[in-house]
Amino acid sequence: QNAKRQLDILLQAIFAARPGGRLLYSTCSISPVENDDVVEKLLKKRGEVVEVCGNLEDVLPVNPTRLGATATKYGWMFWPDVCGYGPLYFSLLSVKGNDAEEEDEEEDEDEEE
Repeated sequence: QNAKRQLDILLQAIFAARPGGRLLYSTCSISPVENDDVVEKLLKKRGEVVEVCGNLEDVLPVNPTRLGATATKYGWMFWPDVCGYGPLYFSLLSVKGNDAEEEDEEEDEDEEE
């Protein structure tokens, strides 16, 4: 239930962001279902519009591994037993463009017919 809600929020956020903008998806969950799985579903649904930022050094002042984070498939995880705080998951996303919104509206119209 939380993962579905989180995906819905992310889908709306990419349409609110400007092309070239960034979104930081974060949770306090240790569940991959609410973390990387949500990002993976987002990429499958809207990979033409959003991508994971691979090079965090251009964006963050410190590499997360220096703070005790563990890399995941699409982001980073801070574990309480490793770094003394958390849990905290985050994935930095970049918005390529918002033209997929029109496709959504067309799909919705087709489904209604």
